[in-house]
Amino acid sequence: MHTGHHLRSSIALLAVLVTLPLSAQGTENAIAAAILFGALVLASVVAGLVISVLYLFKRRSWQRIVVLVFGAVLCFTSLWIGAQPGSSGDMEFLQLLLGGAGVLFLLLGSFLRAKPAEARRSDP
Repeated sequence: MHTGHHLRSSIALLAVLVTLPLSAQGTENAIAAAILFGALVLASVVAGLVISVLYLFKRRSWQRIVVLVFGAVLCFTSLWIGAQPGSSGDMEFLQLLLGGAGVLFLLLGSFLRAKPAEARRSDP
């Protein structure tokens, strides 16, 4: 129970650290902001993947919402990458990868329903 609280606190702290250098000017501050923003994005992706895998086993309703939102974000990111002018072969691969993963997560959240609360209580 305390692990979730510490995780939320550390993510909130990381978000605050990301916003501090964004208002500053200069190359070093821009690099620091990019690194912190990248760390926040990486942490969000890892959290989304972990919750999605846990949804396969526990199937709670809030996990289903996270899986559907995570899939939608991946699909929208894929569409955004595709809309950028002058894309390379690597970007096309990334677009297909994100789009495919997004559709997979959307299908997972759509077809695997959450377990009812009564069924969860009776499980050991």
